[in-house]
Amino acid sequence: MLQRIAAIFLSLLLLSQTLLAGPGASTPLQQAFRHMQQSKLTGWAYDRTTLLNRVTYVEHFDPAAPVGKRWTLASINHLPPTPVQVKTYTAGKNPVTGKPLPKADDGRVRGVVTGTPGNLKHILMKSCVPNTSLQLVSGTTDTLTYHYKPDCRTLFAHLKEKFAADKSLQKNPDKMQQMQTAAKRVQEIYAHLEGTLTISKVGPYIRSIRLVNSRPFSLMYVVSIKTYHAELDFKRLPSDGPTVLVRNAITFRGRVFIFKNLDENADISFSGFARATSMRAAP
Repeated sequence: MLQRIAAIFLSLLLLSQTLLAGPGASTPLQQAFRHMQQSKLTGWAYDRTTLLNRVTYVEHFDPAAPVGKRWTLASINHLPPTPVQVKTYTAGKNPVTGKPLPKADDGRVRGVVTGTPGNLKHILMKSCVPNTSLQLVSGTTDTLTYHYKPDCRTLFAHLKEKFAADKSLQKNPDKMQQMQTAAKRVQEIYAHLEGTLTISKVGPYIRSIRLVNSRPFSLMYVVSIKTYHAELDFKRLPSDGPTVLVRNAITFRGRVFIFKNLDENADISFSGFARATSMRAAP
């Protein structure tokens, strides 16, 4: 259930064009924000590995392939996919669950927790990182680590404006209500989280984001969350390449209606980055 809420919320973020730092940024932290928002992933092939409900499947994206064939299914549980699984995937369905795959052929992903590995601006917004009020807590010769309290107020105000201007939503009040409810639920979750952000001084760019709850909390009076843990890791590709997301993992555990255990996790990673022209894989 919470995964569905997170998926809906990410689809809302794709509507937003909010910027987190202004053009006059000068501190390493502000420079890192600017770098992450300006970094573009175009012309790169990569693999996306998803671990969901104890099943691991790998997809390959090649921007140089013909339209309609840019995504291919590489493996399921470390074995070549069967003809039936390939047929299911080619038909636009998840080869594990059989549900529709919410991704576009050009590499954009709609409604998936991660987005694309180069969609950094929206990833930062998903984490509700404020552009002020971050507290420096530690530093090394290579990194700086900040603590922050997630702040989604500006983002949700902007989304509200987008909802009002979206003609397709205006024609579908049920969908509008669904999105607004999902946004509200996510905001309730983030109210109970603490964030940690680490930047690399070389770049600079954001190296990682962590979101955790400091104590158990409840949602809608029926869901009790004991543990919520989100991890996002980034890296800079070689030869002045872009900064990309390399891992997004989320785990939450608790109970629903007291009687049912809630234990869900999703771990999505990106690897094998290679320029589509040379196809030389990045380490």
